Amino acid sequence: PNTMQRALAQLEQDGLAKADRTAGRLVTQDAAALEAARLREARREAEEMKRQMEEQKLIQRAKALLAKSEGTSEGEAYRRLQRLAMEKRCTLVSLCQAVVAQQSGRETLRRAKEQLMARQGLSEPEAYQAVSREAKARGLSLEEAARALLEGGAP
Repeated sequence: PNTMQRALAQLEQDGLAKADRTAGRLVTQDAAALEAARLREARREAEEMKRQMEEQKLIQRAKALLAKSEGTSEGEAYRRLQRLAMEKRCTLVSLCQAVVAQQSGRETLRRAKEQLMARQGLSEPEAYQAVSREAKARGLSLEEAARALLEGGAP
């Protein structure tokens, strides 16, 4: 079916149009049905806007993290993210999720090392080795071991 036929079929399915053998399809005059359809569409649009805003916040955060870690401008960081997304054939949003997650893991590890250095008087390499040993002993990633350490599970 063509686009118009699909649209009319969808209207029928939503209860906003009805087929009449002699008159063709007629759009309903039922105010309640029309209002319900408007409300559904408004909710759908609101959800879409919310999703887009969350994606923009994620992109902004990834851009700022990348700019800070590489000592570049946010504009350069954004262009780099775009280029990487194209090279990896993934969406900009999924790449930004990975950047933010990676940075979050690094930050967790940094905080855990600082805590070990302060509490046990370890050097930075020693603190890293302590987290690494804990990760290996528990079968965890470095980030998971660092998080456990910060939550009170000292190595």
